Amino acid sequence: MARTGAGLALTAAMTASLGAAVTGTAAAAPPYATEASVSDVAFTSQEVTTGTLAEIRASWSLPDDPTSPAGFTLPLPPDLTGLPDAFDVLDPAGEPMGSCDVTNQEVVCDLDPTYLAEHPRNITGTVAFWARVETRVSEATSTTFTFDDQDATVTVLPGTAFSGLGNDKFGTWEPRDGTIWWDITVRAPIEGMRGGDSVSVLEQLGPNQTVVTRDDGSPEVVVRGATLQPDGSLGPWQEVDDRVGTTLTLTDAGLLIEFTAEEGWFYNIGARSRVTDGGASDSYGNTATVTIAGQSPESVSREVRRQGGSGTGRGDRVGMFAAAKVPDGTGAGAVPSDTTFQLDYTYPAGETWPAGSGTLVLPADGTVVTSEWLPVGAELTLAEQAPPAVDGVTWGTPELSTTTLTIGASEVVRVDVTNPVTLTPPTPETPPTPQTPGVPVTETQPPPPGPTPAVAPPAVPTPSAAPGPPSVTVSTPEHRASPRPAELARTGAVGAPHALAAAGALVAGGLLLVRLRRRVAPGATHAD
Repeated sequence: MARTGAGLALTAAMTASLGAAVTGTAAAAPPYATEASVSDVAFTSQEVTTGTLAEIRASWSLPDDPTSPAGFTLPLPPDLTGLPDAFDVLDPAGEPMGSCDVTNQEVVCDLDPTYLAEHPRNITGTVAFWARVETRVSEATSTTFTFDDQDATVTVLPGTAFSGLGNDKFGTWEPRDGTIWWDITVRAPIEGMRGGDSVSVLEQLGPNQTVVTRDDGSPEVVVRGATLQPDGSLGPWQEVDDRVGTTLTLTDAGLLIEFTAEEGWFYNIGARSRVTDGGASDSYGNTATVTIAGQSPESVSREVRRQGGSGTGRGDRVGMFAAAKVPDGTGAGAVPSDTTFQLDYTYPAGETWPAGSGTLVLPADGTVVTSEWLPVGAELTLAEQAPPAVDGVTWGTPELSTTTLTIGASEVVRVDVTNPVTLTPPTPETPPTPQTPGVPVTETQPPPPGPTPAVAPPAVPTPSAAPGPPSVTVSTPEHRASPRPAELARTGAVGAPHALAAAGALVAGGLLLVRLRRRVAPGATHAD
């Protein structure tokens, strides 16, 4: 497949010039303790032309709490040549959180340890860079480029048929050192220049630029030459200053470059300028006037805009809060020390973090418990779950020292959760269940016991049968002494039987005496 096209020839010339400016040796990546994952590698355009620059973007991410040094290396596939570049990785506030270097062979990005220590969660970002497409095609071809373990597909277009070189120029911005590499092609037909033709190029820098000089004070300029190869490509490009007798002269009009052409050769001139405004300008211009023996001078002008890479990144700062449980009240001592309580927290989504929630398990012994890492700025709402049941105590409504808080980066907010607790009175016994449904059981209470008598009461005498007619002589009943006053003073269950017995005896004796007197004959003498 022939490498053809004027654009291809210009590309080859610029590639050769870039080789003079950059060694092409990949910078050695540090031995990262934490390697970022690279994903979503893709070209920013759907089509690219062979030999032109294409922009490529990718995403990257680090695991939470990374160990420094941290970063990543993205090797470039063989058919892509990186445009040398250097740029910062900027966080959402526009502050650097790392830096990237692009060489011909790879992209290397280092992330700042201090930033990672302060923003250890949800660390993600993007990177964009430019590379030259070296793939040669004869027609539009869908081509897949492999970046390590990532594939990116783009349609590669061929250049136009080569018909020689024209007077032209273009520049490449190199942000690593604030310089611009200018390439100037010299007109030549398809068979190359005529031998012995003199060539002069007046390089005129635009505003905010100055010529870069070597250690010996000479301008940094190189003349390169190449010949047409059998496959239609130009090359290999090589420095030919000694062969063509290059001379450099600084004049008031600009830098004058002169040399003598060889038969069949094609030429490219490279010169370096340095920007003097620190890159503040949007663009930088340059004009070159090319004069070839026997031809009229021709001026070509171009502007360079920064065509470099960029990087973005972000990470969440984190903090925490702490909580402790304090049972309080008459029942606090009855709560087992191994009892635990559940404190729930929730927070809404922020600009850089999703909504979240969690639970702290708080022991009853007052141990302080800290939360996991939470996003700085998250506004938490706290609520305690119902406390566990404990025999013998009654819980009151929990009291939190605060029910809302905001997570900070340098201060751990403490929350005290007080649970009022009181002793529970004993529960009365449950009455027995009735035997017959609907009919309560009535218990008969025994009467209270009376006092125990000290002496058993005498038996009450039983009256004998009615006596028959008495004899002539009637006996006088025996006189009984009256009871002692002390015995008469006794009352109650003990004294009553004695009194009743005595009264009964008196009544019986009186009745007997009356009956006897009625039976005594008139005139009889009653003996007292």
